Amino acid sequence: MLSISCFGRKAGFFCLGLVVLGLLGCGRQGPTAPTTKLEGTVRVDGQPVAEGVISFFPQGKKQAPPAKAQIRDGRYSADNVPIGPVLVMLSAPKKTGKIQKIPESKAEYEEVVETIPNKYLGGIPLEITENLKTKDFDLSSK
Repeated sequence: MLSISCFGRKAGFFCLGLVVLGLLGCGRQGPTAPTTKLEGTVRVDGQPVAEGVISFFPQGKKQAPPAKAQIRDGRYSADNVPIGPVLVMLSAPKKTGKIQKIPESKAEYEEVVETIPNKYLGGIPLEITENLKTKDFDLSSK
């Protein structure tokens, strides 16, 4: 006959409780903040940005987390962009082909420059709505 001590039963119930709580925690965590899909183009002085990243950082309370997408051949398509006020951050580094040397060292690295004009590097404020499905960014270096 199998004998289970009082301690064993309590430990078993404790473990069962942890498993049940863990399973309950794996479900959906209530309503999520609204998001939308946003597509468009990114150009600098009329030329499509070859490669880069576009990010949408929420600026309001109770908004969805930030969203980001790759820019390829001047186009982007971003899922889960938070609805409401966002700060759009753009980055498009480009290799120049030049090799730079670190002073007082033998180390070298390939030079990379940012192709997004400096005046946009602090971000672009934008209001995202459910109806906004396309947003083009035509940036000027002047």
